[in-house]
Amino acid sequence: AFVFTFCIRLADALRRVEILSYRGAEERLGMLLLHLASTRERRIIKERTGQVELLVTHDDLARMAAMSRQHVTITLGRLRQAGIVNYKRGHPLTLQPDALTDYLTNKSFKR
Repeated sequence: AFVFTFCIRLADALRRVEILSYRGAEERLGMLLLHLASTRERRIIKERTGQVELLVTHDDLARMAAMSRQHVTITLGRLRQAGIVNYKRGHPLTLQPDALTDYLTNKSFKR
């Protein structure tokens, strides 16, 4: 059990390092949101809609993405305008992973 847990945590750490290698705010935050949506912790899946509710705050996202909280708020606002995320104070952040994947794929990001 120890080795399994260690491997899971190591894979998660490697994925986070990969996410931090993205320079653009939208790409970095988008990749982090997709990562959080695919992990078991901090999420609630809505089967009918394909949406995922993430139990994170803007401050949590800022720390995980190595961004300022203000920059996270601005970037989430852009993603909200695109219809990819929805959030309200005191409620989980609702994410549409398929829409975010399409959004990130159609953007021309450079590393």
